[in-house]
Amino acid sequence: MPHRLLPLLALLFIACSKDDSITPDEILGTWKLTEVYLDPGDGSGSFEPADYEREITFYADSTYRTSRQICTILDQDEGPGTGRYSPGEDVIFPTECRIGAEYTYSVDGRELTISYLCFEGCAERYEKLRN
Repeated sequence: MPHRLLPLLALLFIACSKDDSITPDEILGTWKLTEVYLDPGDGSGSFEPADYEREITFYADSTYRTSRQICTILDQDEGPGTGRYSPGEDVIFPTECRIGAEYTYSVDGRELTISYLCFEGCAERYEKLRN
């Protein structure tokens, strides 16, 4: 009988172990910009270290605040921005943009990628700072 308990105890240990990863839909918290992707039009683009700063905080009520607006990837010197997001659709809706902008996002572990509406392809990557 004791040999039958060993696999059960091992299963309980694994089931109760701490998991530090962030689930794909866990966007809540503050993120810091780390990389920017701007493709020149020939598919040769790659993520490069960001030469400007931006933080974005997502709240449980499906709103967000940014240190700089995210109407376009070029809004590097604009003031703070706000908006809402749809966790079920993985879409961000900035409120201060002149046009009805909406951008897709994805979360992979501690990395957030926001894809902008650019003819040649552009995106930003963020690192999770805190919940």
